[in-house]
Amino acid sequence: MAKDIWKRGDSWYINIWDPVGKVKIKKRIGPNKRAAEKVAEQVRARLLNNSLGLRAQIKAPTIDEYGPVFLADNYAGKPTTAVRAAHSLRVFRERVGNLKLTDITMAVMHQYISWRSKQLVHSPYRGRFASSEKARAWNGANRDRKKVAKGTVNCDIDTVKRMLNHALEREVIDRNPIARFKKFSTKDNARTRYLHHPEIKTLLSAAVESRSRQLLPGLVLSMYLGRRSGEIFKRRVKDYDRANGILFLGTTKKGRPESIPVPFAARRILDALCDQATTPWLFPNSKGTGPIKSMGTAFKVAKERAGITNFRWHDLRHTAISYMVMSGVDFFTIAALVGHTTPTMIQERYGHLSPRHMEASAVLFGGYMDRLTGGGAGAAPALTNTPIVAQVAEMLSREAASDMLIATIPAQPEAHAPQLVSVP
Repeated sequence: MAKDIWKRGDSWYINIWDPVGKVKIKKRIGPNKRAAEKVAEQVRARLLNNSLGLRAQIKAPTIDEYGPVFLADNYAGKPTTAVRAAHSLRVFRERVGNLKLTDITMAVMHQYISWRSKQLVHSPYRGRFASSEKARAWNGANRDRKKVAKGTVNCDIDTVKRMLNHALEREVIDRNPIARFKKFSTKDNARTRYLHHPEIKTLLSAAVESRSRQLLPGLVLSMYLGRRSGEIFKRRVKDYDRANGILFLGTTKKGRPESIPVPFAARRILDALCDQATTPWLFPNSKGTGPIKSMGTAFKVAKERAGITNFRWHDLRHTAISYMVMSGVDFFTIAALVGHTTPTMIQERYGHLSPRHMEASAVLFGGYMDRLTGGGAGAAPALTNTPIVAQVAEMLSREAASDMLIATIPAQPEAHAPQLVSVP
């Protein structure tokens, strides 16, 4: 029994050899040794019954048989992710064939990603636009070099692994043969394009002149809240708690409802949107039957007018997060405000944006230690006799206070607000 259970840290694990499946059954039980012994007894009894032929072997279903069940169970009520998962599963099925779930081995996955990573991206111009001048230009310029991104391949891998884990949880299969399969690293592809201070003012000025009365409110809310476009555009009037300045986001990408505080400048925009709303949505479509999906055309025209290139709507989220970091907000708070599960991505992608603030923190800590140790006389040659607060203020002044988002709204917002948020 001792070799079947073992302890690592504060948790007990079972580790039992399955002579039929030729695998080790490993599972974390918890801090209770007696519970681990009980689970080990149950697993050994089940394996013994199977080896004696008293339990029928599990017959694994094929991808065509189990795929629809998996998609229905995991993506009900999630139309966007359901389409993406169905596409990933369809491409995988067309390449590897209608395999049994237990036949999807590590070798099969390696062969698939080797093929998938060499595939070319499909042209975005389809249907009646397939023969347009833009389509021909896109095919000529990008077709030979634009391949499927690593993130797209990782999405396919995730879908297949989730399907096998789903089958394993429901005891449709005995094990997940690709449980240890690793995805591509996408750290080198991290994109952190954000607007600098002059670009922010130029873009907002261009949005003022836009024919779309929803563009400027959308831009300002995206930069102040740092949320994804869908989380902002799908909001209803009732989602905004005007008295407390709280915006309810419903079920987000994290899979649970969220509520976030709204900065005062953004509250003015939401107040005006609510006052002038004639539909349940803050950003209604042209027919008033639902929310808008995007502001692609108006946003593109505003960017061209402002002379801003290589910038997407999602980069407004990067802009908000970047200035949160540079204004000294900690990573945990930023992750909670913008909807990240952990602050790890914030730290990896945006941690390099605030060197002056890190230097200021070091000065603060150094001043504190000076008082504890009695040192400091001659410790800081240029600033020895300067008060510690003045040192920090001097360092932070190099960051140009005008870089803060609080100054990004046009000079006279009241004069523009009525026309900017009027109903289209």
